[in-house]
Amino acid sequence: MAVDQQILQPPTPDQLAVNKLAKWKQAVVRFIRHKPLGAVGAGIVLFMILMAVFANFISPYHPLETDYAKMFTPPGFTHWLGTDAFG
Repeated sequence: MAVDQQILQPPTPDQLAVNKLAKWKQAVVRFIRHKPLGAVGAGIVLFMILMAVFANFISPYHPLETDYAKMFTPPGFTHWLGTDAFG
C-alpha cells in the first residue's frame, strides 16, 4: 500500500527541475553529436555574444581617446600587450 501512495503523488518542483535539466542536457549532447558543425557555429555565436556583453570589462578604454603619456609603453599589468602610437 505504501508503494501505491508514492506512485500517485505528483512530482515535487525540485524533481521537475531536475527532469527539465536532464532533458536539456540530453538535447544538447544529442545536438553536438549529430550536428558538430552546427555546435561549433553555436559556440562561435555564443562567444561573440559574451564578448559584446562584457565589452566594457574587456576593454575599458575609449577607442578614439589618445593618451600621449602612454605612447609605446611596454607590456605591463595595465596594458598586457603594450601600447601603440596612440597610447
